[in-house]
Amino acid sequence: MTYCFKIQYIAHDYVSVRGFKGTFLIELQSMKPIKHQYNVDMVTVIGFFESS
Repeated sequence: MTYCFKIQYIAHDYVSVRGFKGTFLIELQSMKPIKHQYNVDMVTVIGFFESS
């Protein structure tokens, strides 16, 4: 669950710097993939925001 909170803060900071003024909503991926794959997907998204 800590990945979910971390990505929310990183994503909010990312769009705020770029001037986004709208409502910020996050829809989590369903848990159909195995838990390991879900964690890897979240790490990939966090890495994208941190590298931008």
